[in-house]
Amino acid sequence: MSDADTARAWAGDRWLTWIIGALLVLGFLVLLLWRMIFVVVPPGYVGVVFHLLLGGVDTRRVFSEGLVVKLPWDGFYLYDAREQSHTYVVQALSAEGMKVTVHATLLFRPQRERIALLHQNWGPNYIDSLVSPVAVGAIRDVLALHGSHDLYTRDALDVREEVLARLRTNLVSEMVNFDDLSLLQMDIPADVLQAIEEKLTAQQEQDAYAFRISSEQSEAERKRIEAIGIQNFYAIVAKALTPELLTWRGIEATVDLAKSSNAKIVIVGGGKDQMPLILGSDIATLPPGGGPSVDAAPATAGALPDWQQLPKLFPVPIAPTKLPITSGSAGAGSTPAGGTASPAGGTP
Repeated sequence: MSDADTARAWAGDRWLTWIIGALLVLGFLVLLLWRMIFVVVPPGYVGVVFHLLLGGVDTRRVFSEGLVVKLPWDGFYLYDAREQSHTYVVQALSAEGMKVTVHATLLFRPQRERIALLHQNWGPNYIDSLVSPVAVGAIRDVLALHGSHDLYTRDALDVREEVLARLRTNLVSEMVNFDDLSLLQMDIPADVLQAIEEKLTAQQEQDAYAFRISSEQSEAERKRIEAIGIQNFYAIVAKALTPELLTWRGIEATVDLAKSSNAKIVIVGGGKDQMPLILGSDIATLPPGGGPSVDAAPATAGALPDWQQLPKLFPVPIAPTKLPITSGSAGAGSTPAGGTASPAGGTP
């Protein structure tokens, strides 16, 4: 072997040694720094990379779940992209300046495609530095629009919707989705709460009195219509009770009484027109057409009046929110005695 061949072989062996040594060193570094090179993104999380030598935070790319390979000197930050909840105890002032304490739970989640910008501007503590101030401010703004009585009696869903509407119109909603808000508890001062409950109790009693008056008015109208019907019934019956009919019915009763096998006593009337019946002494001497008159003077015998045209006993209804005793209700109650009688001229 010549010297040239020997030199070439030695040079090749030297390069091979360098390559093997480099690979061994690289493998050792990989084993030493594998936690800084290979990063696992857990389920529900996303990753943001910070390039130390290439311009800082990469705002154009967000790493999803799985294995991520990066340079060992680059930073990598994990963010929870799932639904998150945070509970707040907010002390606010109502419209009249009363202190109100609200316990609320906010459900939110960051937008995946905006998490890199969220990290660049607010960092991993974006909940405390961004979400919480906005949520507390929205709750206080809504509570300041309503009085203590409204907050106590108002539907909680309405307050929830107003708070969510304010959150969703805020600039923060471009990076964070506000999904829901639950109002867990609302504390009002004891003296204010007692006053509100007394007011509500008085309102319920007032409504109950108004309902009773309305029911009594309806019952009075019903009895009036019933009385008109009874009056018309007796008027029709009275017109049918002629002396001839009474005499004939008396004869039939006498015959039936005579056919009876039991002992009997027949009481005969004293007048010449009296039949042997226990009917009194003046029934046969009724004047022709006698008896009560038909109310509302119907055109046809036995017809009832037009109920729609019949004057009401209580022409002015009492509103449910008025007190049970007012000057207007007293006047309405005395009207039927004076001028709102039935069309025939007399009240039942």
